[in-house]
Amino acid sequence: MIGRLLRPGDSWPALLSRGMLTLPIIVGTLFYLATNRLSQLRTDTVIFAFPFDLKLPLVPSFVFVYLSYHIFIFASVLLFLYRPERVQLLKQYAWALFFAAALSSVVFLVMPTHVPRPPVEGDSLAIMGIRLVYASDRPYNGFPSMHVSWTLIACTYLHRLIGRRAVLKILNWTYLVLMCLSTVFTRQHYTPDVLGGLAIGAIVLAAMARHRRQRERARS
Repeated sequence: MIGRLLRPGDSWPALLSRGMLTLPIIVGTLFYLATNRLSQLRTDTVIFAFPFDLKLPLVPSFVFVYLSYHIFIFASVLLFLYRPERVQLLKQYAWALFFAAALSSVVFLVMPTHVPRPPVEGDSLAIMGIRLVYASDRPYNGFPSMHVSWTLIACTYLHRLIGRRAVLKILNWTYLVLMCLSTVFTRQHYTPDVLGGLAIGAIVLAAMARHRRQRERARS
């Protein structure tokens, strides 16, 4: 029964071997967790926000988009992992996420930010989700937003798989927009954090594309 999950010509050892290519993603995640815990011990954290950010309301329903990020990243990895012909894309994707996390961690250490959280009242499902997010993630490491940088990278690599499917393309990039909004309206981030996340993601994607072109030229 389990064997039927594999594609013809594939094997479980080969699948596990490809799984090792995702280690950079795990290391990148650990970077974030480590710096997030370190930041709460520092006394030099700053609030990096535009004036209007401090007036934006908490919109609890956006927490469902915010939490879906973890499923989205995991599912995107599986799309590359499960198809042996996508092993090169999987390598590039994993390292792109790693470099985004590494660059973000450097910024976290150089300019630690603090995002004060509003009081949360009520017992709705959305409010429970907000409480879950606040309890599991310290209110630091705001700038840049890794939720945004990793989602941008994921959407870019998924765009290459979607091809000419217009509806999927729209859904793919709409998700990025919703994720950017969710980071602000769950009061996990401010607008500069979103812009910083987009910048980090764009820098990494540009560097990966340049490296890929250089390798292709070297082979020709």
